[in-house]
Amino acid sequence: MPTITQRTNKKGEVSFLIRAYVGEKGNGQQIIKSKTWKPANQNMSPAKMQKEAEKEAALFEDKIKHGLIPLDGSIKFADFAANWLDIEEREPSSRKRAMEVLERVNDAIGHIPLDKLRAAHLETFYKNLREPGVRKAQQKAQALPALLATIQKKRLSRAVLATAANVSPSTITAACRNEKITFSSAEKISNALGADINKLFTFTAPAKTTLSDRTIYYHHQVIHAILEKAVRQGLILYSPANQVTAPRYKKKEAVALTDETARQVLTYLEQEQDIRIKTAFTLLNYTGMRRGELCGLTWDNIDTEKNLLHIVKQSQYLPETGTTAKKLKTDTSKRIIPLPPHVIALLGEYRKWWLEQRLMQGDRWQQDSNYLFIQEDGKPLHPDTIGYWLKKFRERHNLPHFTPHSFRHTFCSLILVSGIDYKTVQSLSGHAQASTLLNTYAHTMQTAQINAINQLDNVLRKTN
Repeated sequence: MPTITQRTNKKGEVSFLIRAYVGEKGNGQQIIKSKTWKPANQNMSPAKMQKEAEKEAALFEDKIKHGLIPLDGSIKFADFAANWLDIEEREPSSRKRAMEVLERVNDAIGHIPLDKLRAAHLETFYKNLREPGVRKAQQKAQALPALLATIQKKRLSRAVLATAANVSPSTITAACRNEKITFSSAEKISNALGADINKLFTFTAPAKTTLSDRTIYYHHQVIHAILEKAVRQGLILYSPANQVTAPRYKKKEAVALTDETARQVLTYLEQEQDIRIKTAFTLLNYTGMRRGELCGLTWDNIDTEKNLLHIVKQSQYLPETGTTAKKLKTDTSKRIIPLPPHVIALLGEYRKWWLEQRLMQGDRWQQDSNYLFIQEDGKPLHPDTIGYWLKKFRERHNLPHFTPHSFRHTFCSLILVSGIDYKTVQSLSGHAQASTLLNTYAHTMQTAQINAINQLDNVLRKTN
């Protein structure tokens, strides 16, 4: 039962302080909610005032029990967001991205208590995110001749330097080829070489650019998730994020390779001399795997007796940990894909090359390495390397621009057009929901539907 304390001000007006026990915080401190009730009629008798105060106290307590009174909305948004970030389970890459977003969010609304945060604050913030200069691009660095000379003088291999600098081998390769890399990568390489960064690299001025619509929408998603948790915990009665129009962005339509480009790619792959590139892109062609799933493959994921490929994990790169395996995004992402015999045969050839590499590296080889796609010392391949390989492959054969993910779109589109039901396509591609598959490939489904109707028309109008 709440406690009721009668008070009288200098004017002789009577009010009542109502205090209700809610619970305890993690440190044992009691959580107390209070309110002041002042009788509208100051002329009623003291006994009646007390009785009315008791009714008000009972009503106050009932509202608290049913979640109609926020428990502790005075906590600042930034403090609650930090708690949300620590407690919520999320992948390291998702956590890192959320932390980057919260830097901007907290600068704008972090100081505002949850119960004082309004939709107008969010609308102003989303508007400001569209202003030029919000996103400051990182400086780009290009190597000077001294970089290659220093590496050669120290007799460092690409893999060894990459490990020492905590960057991917493809970054070392790009730097040595005088391609632009990020300032942070250049700094890591210089530190690993023990040299002055200004003697190894030249820099371009950072460009001020605007955030993409999708990035702005992600800011809204993070804020929405935080405030929804505050509502569930009874800290606020409602989420201001539900009272604003979410920033909109136009989803990019899945772009698959044209039939002509797809045939050209297969032709060039048959002639490809680099067994790594040939195997990687052939697998992408015939499985529709994501880039991370390809790099997460180990030899025990391949069943050569039954010609099956098991996709059970993926690779990701984080500066703090390097390239590591992580679980797939959803349970439905785990799947088994049949492989054509010629793909299994190609994997056999690649296995021979892989074993030769292990023998050549000797003690430098990572003994626990069993990944298909590897660095020189057997460490798992950085996922970005797949994009680097494809870029060089496109340039070498004068192909139009497409990405590793384009293989996935092509895979899904071709089997949908061929008449395979979408449930089978969903199981092969690992989409979490059939609706996502249907929305992403609506244009392809329409083509399949037209083909189906034409076949029906041929059957119905067939003449003997």
